[in-house]
Amino acid sequence: MWNKAVDDFLGIFSIPIMSIHKSKGLEFETVILLGLEDGAFWNFENSPDDETFTFFVALSRAKTRMIFTFCKNRFYGQDKSKINVIYQMLENADVKQFEWT
Repeated sequence: MWNKAVDDFLGIFSIPIMSIHKSKGLEFETVILLGLEDGAFWNFENSPDDETFTFFVALSRAKTRMIFTFCKNRFYGQDKSKINVIYQMLENADVKQFEWT
C-alpha cells in the first residue's frame, strides 16, 4: 500500500498535463497539444509574433513526436482561421494530418 502511495506521489504512472508556459524549459518524448484552434491562441490577431513564439515553445518541448488536436465541434464550434499562419507553417513542413469523425 505504501509503495503505491509513493508511486502516485512521484507520478510513476501519470501523464503530466501543463500549460505551454509552465512547460518552458522541459522536454518530453511525446507532446500532445490539445486544441490547436483560435480559442487557444485568442490574442493572435493582436500579437501574432508573441502567439507564434508561444506555439514554438510548445513545439520545442517534444523530443520525438508532437501531436496537435483540433475539434470543430467543441463549444458550439471552433475555428482555425485566425491562426491559419500556424497551420500553413505545418503544411509547408509536410506535417501529416488525420481526420477522425
